[in-house]
Amino acid sequence: MTYPTPDPPSPTISYVSDMDDRRSCAGLHPYSSFSLPSPVFPQRYSYGPPASAATSVKDFDLLPRVKGLYRLLDLYSENTADGLVDKIIISQESLKNFLDTVRPGSYKSLTKIDFHDLDHVSINAIGIYGSKREIVRLLRDTGAVDDGVQRCLLVPHDTTSTIQPHLRSGIYAFIPPNSRQEGGSFNPHAAIYVIYWPEETTWDDDATRTVRKNRVTFMRYLTRLTDQVRALISPEHLSALEWKDVESEWDFSESESDESNDEMNDRFFKFEVAKTNEQEEDVAIREGFKVSHHAISTNSASPFLSDITTRSPSLDPIFLYGETRQALADKKYIPGQMHVETIDSKYTLHHLRAILQKHSNIYLADTVDYKGLEILLEDGNLKGRIPELYRKYMDAMRNIDTSARVLNDTEALRVEYRRLFQEALIAQSTQLPLIISSVAKSNPYTQFVDVRGYCQYQTEAKVQHRLWTLETPGYDMLRLREDQKHQPKPRVLSHPMSTWSLPLTWNLRHIQVFNNRSKKHVLLMIDLPDSVGIWLFPLLDGPLFDKPTKRIPNMKSHRHTLACDEQRRLLAIVISDPDKCICQLFAIDESFTNIQSRGSPFNLLPWNQDGIPKITAAAFFAGTEELCLLEENGRVRVFSFLAQSFRLGTIRLNPGVRHIQASPDGTALVAIEQDQHGKKLRLFHLASFGHKDTGITTALPEEFNSATSFTLTSIGDRRNVFLMALSPSLQCIHSVALDISRKETEYQFRAKAERAQSTVSVPTVHNALMDCFSEVWSRYPVVAAVQRETFAGSRRLPPSITFVSEDPDRPFRPYFKQMVRDFEQLAKKPTEKRLDKIVIEAARFEELEWEAPVSSTYRAGEWLAELLCLIPIHIALARENRFVPLKDGILDPALERQLLGAEVANIIDAITVGWYESIFSSYMATKPVKVVSSMGEQSVGKSYSLNHLVDSSFAASAVRTTEGVWLSVCPTKDVLVVALEFEGVHSIERTAQEDMLLVLFNTALSNLVLFRNNFALSRDVANMFTSFQASTHLFDPASNPKLFKGLLAIVIKDVVDSDKKEIVKEFSSKFSQIVSTEQADNFITVLHDSQLTVIPWNVIQSREFYTLFSKLSKHLFKQQTTHATAGEFLITLKTLMAKLKAQDWGSIDQTVIKHRVTALTAILPNAFAIGHAEIDPAVEPLKNLDNQEPIMVMDSEAVFYVGKEPQDIDRALFAHLQNWKRDAARHSVEELQEHLKETANLRLAHVKVWFDVNTARFPADNADIRGLRRLFDDTSAALLSNVQLCLGDVTGAGRPIIAKHLAIIAMSTLIQSIADYRPVTLVAMYAKWLPIYAENPVPLTRKKAVKVVVRSPAIMKMANTFVRPEPTNAECDATYKQSSHRMAKPTIVPVGAPSHSHLQAEHDTAHGSMEHTSWVIEGATGVTIEVQGRKFSSQDNGALQLCSSVCRNLGRHAHIDYCRNMKGQCQEPESEHIKERMLPNPDRPKDWVSHKVFWARTGFRDPYSNVEQAEFGLCDVQCAGAEHNATASAPARPSYCTLPIFHPPQPSNWQVAGNDSYVSADGHSFNCPNPNNIRQAYHIIFVLDKSESMGCRDRRPLPNQPVTQLITNNNNNRFGAALSSLYEFWVSRGSGATGGRRDAYSVITFDSGVQTQFANDFNSNADQLLCRVTGIRTGGGADFDGALRATQAVMENNWSTDR
Repeated sequence: MTYPTPDPPSPTISYVSDMDDRRSCAGLHPYSSFSLPSPVFPQRYSYGPPASAATSVKDFDLLPRVKGLYRLLDLYSENTADGLVDKIIISQESLKNFLDTVRPGSYKSLTKIDFHDLDHVSINAIGIYGSKREIVRLLRDTGAVDDGVQRCLLVPHDTTSTIQPHLRSGIYAFIPPNSRQEGGSFNPHAAIYVIYWPEETTWDDDATRTVRKNRVTFMRYLTRLTDQVRALISPEHLSALEWKDVESEWDFSESESDESNDEMNDRFFKFEVAKTNEQEEDVAIREGFKVSHHAISTNSASPFLSDITTRSPSLDPIFLYGETRQALADKKYIPGQMHVETIDSKYTLHHLRAILQKHSNIYLADTVDYKGLEILLEDGNLKGRIPELYRKYMDAMRNIDTSARVLNDTEALRVEYRRLFQEALIAQSTQLPLIISSVAKSNPYTQFVDVRGYCQYQTEAKVQHRLWTLETPGYDMLRLREDQKHQPKPRVLSHPMSTWSLPLTWNLRHIQVFNNRSKKHVLLMIDLPDSVGIWLFPLLDGPLFDKPTKRIPNMKSHRHTLACDEQRRLLAIVISDPDKCICQLFAIDESFTNIQSRGSPFNLLPWNQDGIPKITAAAFFAGTEELCLLEENGRVRVFSFLAQSFRLGTIRLNPGVRHIQASPDGTALVAIEQDQHGKKLRLFHLASFGHKDTGITTALPEEFNSATSFTLTSIGDRRNVFLMALSPSLQCIHSVALDISRKETEYQFRAKAERAQSTVSVPTVHNALMDCFSEVWSRYPVVAAVQRETFAGSRRLPPSITFVSEDPDRPFRPYFKQMVRDFEQLAKKPTEKRLDKIVIEAARFEELEWEAPVSSTYRAGEWLAELLCLIPIHIALARENRFVPLKDGILDPALERQLLGAEVANIIDAITVGWYESIFSSYMATKPVKVVSSMGEQSVGKSYSLNHLVDSSFAASAVRTTEGVWLSVCPTKDVLVVALEFEGVHSIERTAQEDMLLVLFNTALSNLVLFRNNFALSRDVANMFTSFQASTHLFDPASNPKLFKGLLAIVIKDVVDSDKKEIVKEFSSKFSQIVSTEQADNFITVLHDSQLTVIPWNVIQSREFYTLFSKLSKHLFKQQTTHATAGEFLITLKTLMAKLKAQDWGSIDQTVIKHRVTALTAILPNAFAIGHAEIDPAVEPLKNLDNQEPIMVMDSEAVFYVGKEPQDIDRALFAHLQNWKRDAARHSVEELQEHLKETANLRLAHVKVWFDVNTARFPADNADIRGLRRLFDDTSAALLSNVQLCLGDVTGAGRPIIAKHLAIIAMSTLIQSIADYRPVTLVAMYAKWLPIYAENPVPLTRKKAVKVVVRSPAIMKMANTFVRPEPTNAECDATYKQSSHRMAKPTIVPVGAPSHSHLQAEHDTAHGSMEHTSWVIEGATGVTIEVQGRKFSSQDNGALQLCSSVCRNLGRHAHIDYCRNMKGQCQEPESEHIKERMLPNPDRPKDWVSHKVFWARTGFRDPYSNVEQAEFGLCDVQCAGAEHNATASAPARPSYCTLPIFHPPQPSNWQVAGNDSYVSADGHSFNCPNPNNIRQAYHIIFVLDKSESMGCRDRRPLPNQPVTQLITNNNNNRFGAALSSLYEFWVSRGSGATGGRRDAYSVITFDSGVQTQFANDFNSNADQLLCRVTGIRTGGGADFDGALRATQAVMENNWSTDR
């Protein structure tokens, strides 16, 4: 088999990708070939050429077109449970460009920034903010933009559009092009402008809450990064400024009473419940939203489609159906073609093996030499494919004759075996081969292999689908709750949420998005070649097409349609064929993982007498089981699955209608029709369906005429209905809001309109340009308790603000001073007079110096560190009962899937903390760390407190509190203060286990934990700290001596002085109870080292409120330092996150040690061999792994060999000889030996310093450290041994080294080494000495390796170490020396003994997830149990809960264990035998056991608190009274039995009136009223048939009952069975042996005649009643009419309104 020479692949078959498409369109840049009108775009202007589906959002970013502009902080929209929330992140790519300009080479990645190198450069930073027009003027005057870009920058940006060229809001660094030095390099003396580029409405005083929040946050960053700020104000903004009464700024004679009255009026808000007008059925259309996006474009079908498939699928984008979520899918045809994958890189050994493993055919080009072949065989593990041939090759190479013909023999052998290898590597398959042209390693010790080649493969044609979701900003969601007519502005996210491709033979029939709590799921229905497949999958994960959720076979020829209801999770498939019309209903489970058919298919033919209908569309009325069916002729009918029939009434639509859909609130059905005037909407209300045949018709806007896809959805509330239309030709989504009114009267809660206030405030429009400073001071501290000290070596000037406008004479300075005074009087924050020291100036634009203005000078590294430390980073989430670490602040679904089930070490390596990585690991790595955290209830000011304590910049979003964990850093002179902010505990969106994981993370790391709460609202202290107490049984503080040492500071907000003593006293009492109950397991001792303080915090806006922060900071710095350096803290942080992720509860310290040992072990071979950690692809010196500082120790560049292979040892020694920079012919072997020892000792000293530095902080007696040190010692000995020469003299002293007896190499090895490492000329040079060795060769000899010897009682592990002893006389011998070390005696577990036997009676265990367990639930098939909002039935998989928390979620419960007694003769306490067969292993007997017995049997310590254990030990039976059930306004309030679990039945006691407890008929005691005494009383008449047929004995009384004998004496038959049942009923209704009852009973019996046994009896108990009927015997006929007449008579004669 031959293959062409591996030339570079032809471009015509190169790999095709989206990136290549963009490159091919480089000449059609979105904003390079069109002009923009000024000053604004028309409303429907098309911004540039239509964007294809391959167009990226980056293509519309104006940043690359602005010279010298670099984006530092970007505004990123993230989707949360409450909508779209803006998040400020670092712009990595642009930051790299900026740093490469300032200091080339200082930026390698976001996690590897050389701050120390940046500190060699100074920057002069000046802040710029203000009107866009004036900022653009600055860019234009400095030559940064041309006219076209200037116009683009001035066009108002529509946030709902992604196809408009724009510059995103954020913080930018601007280096004016005219300020650079010759050659374009950075000029350190010129100014760098730090620009805040605003949003469109940033400077509007009535801007939305989200915009205001962004404005305050960005201004906070700007004022911290620059001391000198310039506000550029346009003429339009200047004219709109209101100056109030600043002219009289020094006159403060206004009465305080007026101010207090105004303040009081500002705090009174009145509301009312208003009755709206009664309304009729109607629908009103009003303007909706509009969204533009590059994914919305027209795609024509490929011409190849018609050749491949009979249908030509449309490639236009489509909507996903969704009642409460909005999404669209775009399509792209991916033709099948020959792809070429080029291989041209350095690969790790693992990566190389993975590449080779993918290919069954491998072809080696002639350019691959024998060294490359050996690399592929050894390092690439190809020898595993051909083990027998490889063994023969190695044997042949070892047996080559050492004669002078050795070179020719070796080459011939290699050529022959190379041919054999090539034949073996070409498998008998049709797969195209991997063609390898070259393989090489730069040195024998590197872990990288340089491989070149390529492979080809053919792909089939597919249609790619990308799913894009529309997300609504959180502010809009909030406004919609307040005002239903508010117009939201949803946006399409910048990246697709899921991407997948379908073969052309698959037809996508239906796609819908479901909102399953905080997680979206997608349903796909696809016509397959032989069946129909339905997939359900999480939106972020994508579908697994080889595993459909439901496959429906034999539907290839069926006409079918599908409808889904999100609320009830129903799926209906309607099949209408020429011979049948059926409907099958399916149910989707709560976890969206299974689809089960619900009953048999419904045959629809009986309701279609006029023929089989052709169903073209179907839709559920939302939230009901009413299915609308649209027939081809336009008839619409409603099929009710509850009634199993069609509802009366039909409607008629135009025959061409193909789209019907119900409104998300379930009130109406909507159809889209087309006539000569355009598209129109017809709506039919469910309440009047069929009565109004024409419905309500209204015309749709003109934009809807070009739409290709429609969907009906809702935003916020289901009543907020929107009709969306997708218009690819216009590249946008249009919508209208539908106000659907029903025939009813509604009530609305709304603000009450009041008369205008007597004092009229002056309205402002753009005063935010000046008031923004006051907003920053209000939200963030002016002087924090712990102040930042980042700028240690910078030259700072006094802060100043220059207002730049065309009229500098405006009263800027008086306005600002008045603003300062107002703020200080109102806020009462400490300012230390800093605000008064701000210099306020005003000037015209042209009057200012712009090239080299006076400003503070900063070290670039310090300035960048200040920037990065200002930005909080999101580091973790708690979702689905898991702890989810984030990578660089972003949730990466791909990484999350990759880390599921991963080892802790791999998770540690995958975690990065973004821009803080370099801060912790290098720049400030040696500083000790103090950690302060804020936790508590929701919305109690956690962020605000942390900001004012440690000068952080945490800010909750516009509509919700923090989610997960956020981290920020406050650098000080001596310590690094790390602040952690946690989301509120006890949130309805979080489970108890998620709270517990967050608590563990917090308490393990923190030195000070601030737990804020509103004690006035929540006084249940024990419940407040449930998650803390539940966390005590996971990590063991004794195994983690440096963790769990933080002081718990309970901050009670808004406490006045008169209440603080009582509140502290109450807290003290509650905590005393907790400690008394839990004893040593109390959370204060376990999690906080017995440290707790209670702080009643003063009311906000009082001076005492802020002075407490200074006192709190002293507590922080007094705490024990548990993180000695920032580098150590980083490793601990990552390890803790990884262990929580993996649910590994072992010692954190031990895991840190293992991770360090693993890292050092991996580096150790290179450290000894080359003196570096790595040299490929770049030189990486040996470093302190805690602070990344290089180990600066003298070393050589020599390469040592530390292995055992003699051939490699010889080659390494020969290389040392060649690298010795002396004339070998003039120096002796002794001198060479001395040189080798000196060089080796330098290397050993270097590596020892590195080793000691990286192990110094770990215990020397740790087993892993001891093992690592043994490895270090063994490798050191091997290195010295491998450079030891044999100095025996054969020919006499004084000969040069080459003529000396070189026992370092055997003859054949010497020749081969010369051939391998030197040109051929060197071989000839040494040829004259070869006869000496040929005459008297002294080969290396070995003794046989000893066998492993096992001695009792200990195990001796033998290790073979190759050594070179000192020679004896002229003999040189190489031997093996046996070394050994004692291993620990193994634990022998006897057969049948527990697998985890320990000395102690109970022990803790690592409690893992119950994800892979199965549920067993008592009751009939289909019985479910609800746990944390999810329902489970028998054999369902377990939830993502820890086994140490599932009992807590179940409440009172019993466990199941296999019966330990023969034949179910159970006598063990707290257990009860299960009589029914039960899975798993239904034939094996089982017992119910109590919680206590279950954990005792496991051998593990019960992980629950004492209070919980006591609760679990009580009976789980509940009172059946209806008053305990949940209602629409109140949760369930169950009343449990007060007796222990599995207690014997207690004597019945039917509660005398006035008592509040009773004992039920089955022997359970309850502390609540007897439901029999409070429910409705009845007169119950029993009519019993005692005819002859009742004497049959196929049914008999219940056996083994107290009354069985009494009944069977006369009636051991059907009649007796009726009496037995009657007796049980009387007992259950409260007719026990004791106590009274309220029901009256009558018994009538009949055969041929009728007898009334007793009537209206309400005094007799059950036993007395039974005795009155047991003497009756059966026989005779059956007079049913007489029995009914007697019943009527008894009823009339004993009528009572009470019963």
